[in-house]
Amino acid sequence: MITLTCRNLDIATFKHADVDLVDIAQSLGQQTRWNGMLGCHYSIAQHSVLVSEQLAPIGPAAQMAGLLHDASEAYLSDINSEVKKLLPDYQMLEERVQGIIFERFLRRVPHESVWKLHDTRVAVAEYEDLHPAFLRGVQLPETVGRIPQTIRPQCPDKAIREFMRSFYQIAQLIPRFPYTFDNWSNAAQ
Repeated sequence: MITLTCRNLDIATFKHADVDLVDIAQSLGQQTRWNGMLGCHYSIAQHSVLVSEQLAPIGPAAQMAGLLHDASEAYLSDINSEVKKLLPDYQMLEERVQGIIFERFLRRVPHESVWKLHDTRVAVAEYEDLHPAFLRGVQLPETVGRIPQTIRPQCPDKAIREFMRSFYQIAQLIPRFPYTFDNWSNAAQ
């Protein structure tokens, strides 16, 4: 695979040096959530920013985990969870790539429980705001709820900018963040 930053990647040997913030933001901004079944362009980047915003009360490391929780999809693409269950090798690859991305930016792999509830709450809002017919007859656990804001899809360019802006703002709040501002993207090197 050749990325926006002109990196030729072999996903089978994916490593820390292959992770590039610009490539992640670009890809997630162009890819839609829910396999494009919402009737509008609603990107994984916008979804990730919303998840991250919900984690602000917990702290910047949790926010960064929320922002990056789907970053492996930049390199592997988003696959419907029902299909993913049928592909155990894909699941292992996704976990490995996601772990490498977390290690690159957070030095560790956070537990899914850090962001999972907020990811679900954003998903509920996505369906209520962008595909309300889907929820007819669906019983959601009362503890899930939804995020307070109404979701308005952004064009890909805006979603990419917001993803990058969020990353830089959050990174400034993390003490001893693993990288300086000029080396988050291999494109800058």
